[in-house]
Parts: sequence; C-alpha cells; structure tokens
Amino acid sequence: MTEYTLSTIGAMVGSMPVLRTRQNIDKSLMHFVVDTYKVPGGALSAISMKAFFGLMKMDSLIFTPLTRDMPLLSYDRILNAGKETLIAELYDTQLAPADLAAMDKVKESCSDLPDAPKEPRWYDPLLMSPSFRKTGKKLTARLDELYRRWLEQYAAAYERAPECDPEKKRLRAKEYVDGLINNGGPAVDQFKKMLGEEKAEVFLREYVFCVG
Repeated sequence: MTEYTLSTIGAMVGSMPVLRTRQNIDKSLMHFVVDTYKVPGGALSAISMKAFFGLMKMDSLIFTPLTRDMPLLSYDRILNAGKETLIAELYDTQLAPADLAAMDKVKESCSDLPDAPKEPRWYDPLLMSPSFRKTGKKLTARLDELYRRWLEQYAAAYERAPECDPEKKRLRAKEYVDGLINNGGPAVDQFKKMLGEEKAEVFLREYVFCVG
C-alpha cells in the first residue's frame, strides 16, 4: 500500500513525490530502507523494514503537510508470524480544527475488527479521533480496502483545508518531533538503539520527519 499512498498524496498535492535520498540500515538481523521524498507543500518519507530473515515485515509512511492546515499522517502495515496489523494515525499538528467526520465514519466501519495492543504513550493526547489500530489473520483484502477509504477521505479533507503559513505549520510539527526525540516512541527507541542517540536524532529530523 506504500505505492498507493505515494500516488494518492501525489494527486492530492498536484505532483508525484520525487525520491530525494535513500538510507539503508542493517543492524541485529533488521534491515531498514528509508526513502525521503520531495513533495510540494509538505514533508514525506517511507520506511520498509524486514527482520529475522523476512519473518517480520513492516512498511511505514509519514506525511507532514506544511501549506495546508491538516494533521500529520502516519501509516504502518506490519506482517508478523501470519498476523497483519494496520496502524493509521493522525497527529494534531494543526493551527485550527479541521472537519474529519468522514474519516471518523471510515473508522467506525471497522469496529468489528480487533484492536491492536497499545501501551500508553506521552503523545496519546495528540492522536486524533480518526486514528485506529487493527489486527488479525487473513485480513489483507479487508485492511487494504479500509485503508484506501480512510486515505481517500484524508485527501478530500486536504482539498477543503485552508492554506496556512508553512513556517508556523513546520514549528507545530517540530513540537511533535521534539517530543518524540525527548520522550521516545516505539520506532524512535529502535533507531536510538541501532544508531545511538545523537545520530538517531539527526536521522529522524532530516530524513524521516524533515521538519528540523
């Protein structure tokens, strides 16, 4: 679904993302490929991970809008021991509230699926209502369709969202990134273990979130 997300974001912002850098990280039976893209009006990165000889796989994508007042979008798709997990989240990096009711309805449509386990985190208050985490076996088609509908509604809301000051928007996103660097998170903690704290901070700021 990474390619689908890239094409949807490209249509949304009016230009297909162009690969800017590619980083490869190998550590402790884990292989990461981190792609950073040039995209009008925002910051975009995609991460592909394989671990334990391919027994675990994960694709992630982060889009941070900077010229439209929309939330930061985070997507994770994980395959581990035959179980699939879809994590679709919005983080409140907005300057003013947005109408996300249509995304809430998409989330409600998957209420019958089990929620993926989640530990409490410092950033929970920033998670917006359309965010969800679903998991199970033999759910590929259902999760694909669910995510497509969710992303389509994000794109529709983006079209309606007002233009905003890119610098003010960047600083709002940076507040979230600063919080991740200082307080941690699952992916951030993993990169700190692999790269060390200083290198991980540079890597996350420049290549993953791209907001300084």
